[in-house]
Amino acid sequence: MLAIEEMDIFGFTKVNLQLTKNEIEWFKNDIQQRKNAEISKYGKEKLAKTGTLDVVRNLFRFCPEYIKLLESKTLNNLTNKLLSKTAILHDVFAMLNTTSDNMNLTRNKFHRDQPCLKNIRSSILFLIFLVDSTPTNGTTQVVPATHVMKKQPSNKFLEKHKINLTARAGDAFLMDGALIHKAGINSTNEARPLIIIRYQLAFMKQSTNLCNVYKSELEATTNELIRQRMGWYCRGMDSASEWNDENNPKWGRGLYEMKGAWINE
Repeated sequence: MLAIEEMDIFGFTKVNLQLTKNEIEWFKNDIQQRKNAEISKYGKEKLAKTGTLDVVRNLFRFCPEYIKLLESKTLNNLTNKLLSKTAILHDVFAMLNTTSDNMNLTRNKFHRDQPCLKNIRSSILFLIFLVDSTPTNGTTQVVPATHVMKKQPSNKFLEKHKINLTARAGDAFLMDGALIHKAGINSTNEARPLIIIRYQLAFMKQSTNLCNVYKSELEATTNELIRQRMGWYCRGMDSASEWNDENNPKWGRGLYEMKGAWINE
């Protein structure tokens, strides 16, 4: 499979996930409305201090649009092959890339989202662009093959070998969580929104406890895929006695399995 080879060798690949115009507009409107609500609640100054002025965290909602996105055969097939069938969501969030001038923000500097673990892929990210993305409006920049480098190269090296992920609205890229990358400089007055869906091996800690956030929804849903991806079956026990409860849905078997996570094997 070409995408697997490109992920092994380059650390990123373009994926066949094309949103419709209606879907693109829905997500753009939803993201902007939620960001406007955050600004009204907390104020721009506070959000700027926490580095979340142009980020919408915990983006997922139990509504048809997000359910359909997470049910995508493309996303799930690649996640199963590159990590494991037991892989879970780390987070679903959006970036507007409107604060390109603040170089103290991690996203504006070369960085990894996950440490480089020798020969093991522990995390992958789907980047879904909601507008045409170019160097002018600060598209994501990646440095090929750096996902297998133990030490981060010099900025001179990274700047020389970086590649712009130029995309049309609705296009999607996939990259290894250890790939070195950064957001480009947005020199326009318009936001450059994208959705980021990050999956990880099941035994790794989530940045947001999604099972707590959506406890009532996950208890009520019959959608086993969404439950599993949210981490419903890899929650920690609250007491030793829970291990003896045969109906306990926490920490199922096979959560250390990482069949697809070995690079170049």
